[in-house]
Amino acid sequence: MRISSLLLALLTASVTSLRADDASAQRLKTMKLTMQVKNEPLLQVLRRIEQSTPLRFAYNAAQVNGAGLVTTSFQDVSVEEILNNLLAPQHYQWKEKGNNILITPTVLPANADTLLLRGRVLNQAEPPAPIPGATITVKGTTRGVVTDADGFFELKTQAEEILVFSFIGYKPKEYIVKGSQRNVIISLEENVNSLNTLVVTGFSEQKVKHLASSVSSVNIANVNNKPITQLSQALQGGVTGINVSQSSGLPGGDAAAIKIRGVSSFLGSDPLVLVDGVPFDMNKLDPNTIENITVLKDAAAASMYGARAGNGVIIITTKRGVPSVVDVQYNGYTGFQSPTFTPHFVDAATYMRMSNEALRNNGGDPLYTDEVIKQTANHSDLVKYPDTHWREEVMRQQSSIQQHSLSVSGGNSAARFALTANYLSQQGMIQNSSFNRGTVRANTSVDLRKNFVVFMDLFAARDQQQEPYAWGRNTAGILSWVYTAPPNIASKYPDKPERPGYTYYGTYGESWNPVANIERGGTVNRIRDEVLINLRPKWEILPGLSLKGQFSYRVSTGANKTNRDAYIFFDYFTNQKTGRDFTDMKDAGPTNRSSYYYTGGNVDYTKTFGQHRINALAGYSRELNNTDTWTEIALTSYFGKVYYSYADKYLLELGLRRDGSSLFAPNRKWGNFPSIAAGWNLGSESFMQSLTFLDELKLRGSYGKLGNNNISPYSYQTTINTNNGTEASYGNPNITWEKVSILDLGTDISLFKNKLDFTFDWYNKKTTDLILSPQPTLTSAISKTPVNIGSMKNVGWEIKASYNAQLTQKLSLTLNAGYSRNRSTLQKLAQELPIIEGNIIRQVGGPLAEYYGFKSLGLIQQSDVAKGIPMLPGQAAGDIRYADIDHNGIIDDNDRVPLGATEPYNNYFGSISLKWKNLDFETMITAVGKVVAMYSGRIALPFNAAGEGGTPLTWHLDYWTPEHTDARFPRLLPSPGGNEKSSDFWAYNGAFTRVRYIQVGYNFKLERKVKIKKVRVYVNAQNPFTISQIKAGDPESRGDQTTYPIMKVYTAGLNVTF
Repeated sequence: MRISSLLLALLTASVTSLRADDASAQRLKTMKLTMQVKNEPLLQVLRRIEQSTPLRFAYNAAQVNGAGLVTTSFQDVSVEEILNNLLAPQHYQWKEKGNNILITPTVLPANADTLLLRGRVLNQAEPPAPIPGATITVKGTTRGVVTDADGFFELKTQAEEILVFSFIGYKPKEYIVKGSQRNVIISLEENVNSLNTLVVTGFSEQKVKHLASSVSSVNIANVNNKPITQLSQALQGGVTGINVSQSSGLPGGDAAAIKIRGVSSFLGSDPLVLVDGVPFDMNKLDPNTIENITVLKDAAAASMYGARAGNGVIIITTKRGVPSVVDVQYNGYTGFQSPTFTPHFVDAATYMRMSNEALRNNGGDPLYTDEVIKQTANHSDLVKYPDTHWREEVMRQQSSIQQHSLSVSGGNSAARFALTANYLSQQGMIQNSSFNRGTVRANTSVDLRKNFVVFMDLFAARDQQQEPYAWGRNTAGILSWVYTAPPNIASKYPDKPERPGYTYYGTYGESWNPVANIERGGTVNRIRDEVLINLRPKWEILPGLSLKGQFSYRVSTGANKTNRDAYIFFDYFTNQKTGRDFTDMKDAGPTNRSSYYYTGGNVDYTKTFGQHRINALAGYSRELNNTDTWTEIALTSYFGKVYYSYADKYLLELGLRRDGSSLFAPNRKWGNFPSIAAGWNLGSESFMQSLTFLDELKLRGSYGKLGNNNISPYSYQTTINTNNGTEASYGNPNITWEKVSILDLGTDISLFKNKLDFTFDWYNKKTTDLILSPQPTLTSAISKTPVNIGSMKNVGWEIKASYNAQLTQKLSLTLNAGYSRNRSTLQKLAQELPIIEGNIIRQVGGPLAEYYGFKSLGLIQQSDVAKGIPMLPGQAAGDIRYADIDHNGIIDDNDRVPLGATEPYNNYFGSISLKWKNLDFETMITAVGKVVAMYSGRIALPFNAAGEGGTPLTWHLDYWTPEHTDARFPRLLPSPGGNEKSSDFWAYNGAFTRVRYIQVGYNFKLERKVKIKKVRVYVNAQNPFTISQIKAGDPESRGDQTTYPIMKVYTAGLNVTF
């Protein structure tokens, strides 16, 4: 389109005199084009844009005709971005008014203090590669340049101007020009859709569109900037097929148990966790250093780890430095914790009345007179008639928590680094308890040559945990005594002048007074140190052919110290010795030192020819784990895997691992673990293209075998007692791997431009050669011996739905929901009869574990006694009535029945994330479906005269009497008697819904003169709300009076980037 110079001048004057039209500017952002350009003049490219849009260009034709040739491609890219990429490299700027685009030469403002900025633009690969053709523009203008073939550029600019770096397929990045800086390195992050997202699959990375196995990624938003004390807690919600439960809130002992697609072995359910390629305790990690977390759920995905992958694999990759200016970040929070459950006990007077009634019900005499109870109720003299609230004396309702993390990262094309130091301090709910952790991580990448990079990582951590000694029972003992110490015993008495400085404590049992144990009973300090060195060279021999190596060494050690001063207890009233004295205790020493070595290497080859793509991997590794001074566990492995795809539609994965373990006898050491997976990107077929709402439809299936060698060392050998020559243990020379076969069928669906995603999987996970230790026959003359004899299966399905939408220019919404169902079935055991272990039964046809006990029929009434119903010896009206299952008129162990599976079948989660302008909001909810749970210990029955006593909770007030026959609890007795037997009387529905966290944050916009890039503040509530049927305790941790409750955590945090 040609116009005269006069018209061009008039248009220039009119456009520059008008304010930018917001609606028109927004239209250029939403108007998108797809086109390919190869060696075409700029003028011709502009004409093509005019033909595809209502836009018309105004420019000086002579200048445009003299421009260089253009080669580029755009796929669904906004017109605004196209114009910037086309015109800036040619030193043109543009202005828009309605449908008219005015193009003029780029000119720096008059009298500007310009500087020549040189730099280089790289990608974030390892090693990083230059990005030729990247565009650098001055924000708010169309002044700019383009990088050369090696990614270098020069640009005249001014201090405090904002440069925008962009390239097709990469996320744009802004940089504020500093007056003192003349050179800069910028790295751009690849902007990929869901199909092209890279997933870490173990020894390699694969794009989602090339995967046929079942792999899930954890949303890092669940990890970053959350008050997480143990990383395992962050896996709660977000990934289907995983059951994450926390059994304790004890500082330093609050890690969560993880089960991937159920429990498939009697030897344990912990998955294999790899951090940067080596087995490692994830709970040692600073959450701020995590780059990504991948969960390998089926056999095809986990096949590279054969012998140890039977329970699933979790792969964690830590952050590395990228080429850029040095980036300094601080992340920290502080706040307080409070227990999700605190017990409420009856007062001292009520306790005495209930004690008297329990004694009378048992044929005894009352212990407390009415006068003493009256004086206690009136609080007339708290020295003589105490009314102690042990919970308030011992348990803090709020305990502090804080964490601080400082990281520095950056580098260039020759070397990159990421250094992070973290400190966590957590105060315990019980006085004299705390946990502190300090970690340091240094990840470095050094390019020795253009095609040879070495990753050198160092990690060091120290954990320090303190608990009350409490006669060796630690925190659990203190918690137990809170439930059992009578409230009519004083915690401690006023000082006496005849013993200045001496504290008199109330006498309870053998010096079990919990306050005395906290103040005088000593402490236990545990220190654990861990150091890891990880060296990984990578040599790109040829394009697509790489040789990788790895050497890792980890050492763990520590020390325990018990410190208690001697203390003699005297009775406050008689001044006579009482209780059990605390002796002087000064024990200290190192804990078992352990070490781990790993060495290995692999060859990785990737080749695309025509529509065929192949990625082949083959490797070898050796591991040596010294768990203590004498025990060594070695593993030698050979592995290989092939990924093949045709036209990105038809997918095939083949894997094989061969492991040799020192845990087995010489003729049983080796095991082979093959796998196969196939997939079909059905949505890429031509006949599906008419479904414009469909972005992805993948069908996939896999089958493979994994192993489990989690047995005690040298179980294949019989050991001899050196003192008397008899067998100390009986080995089995034929013992070998447990074998886990997994069939998985799944689909991945993405709709409406990747706004709505669905993932579905069905699986059948069967374990054979289960290692059991059956009871020997009476004539065998041996003790229990491990044998490969059992089998079981886990069958289930899981579905996840995600919705991502930019609702307006300033408002975005993300929704996630997931459901998992898993059911285990024992198919073969070592014996025909069920295995009964206390109140747990395992039997063929049933789940892995079921509660086992009596069926209850409510409470025995006087009319039942008159009828002569079957009862346990000593039972009377008000006790629990048990069903006579075998109808023989006797209640005995033959009447016990399975009462329900111990593990839930169903798990749910849901999350919401909203971002509006600079404000963000997140919340996550998790839920567990119906499952049997049991009240136990002093939570169920308060009194136990044969043990350490007990104080009733307020909910125990609903107990049976002849006048109150429809009570919740049986009649009061000094000891539980037959009422303590395992039965469904104590069962409740363990289903619960818990809000895992609610977080609100705000990002501040700062003036350019402030030397801070970003500031964000947030408030977070962890575990704030729980819905369940449980009346006493926490539905997740369950437990008894010794269980440390899970904590609610309320924090305020700060993120600063310099």
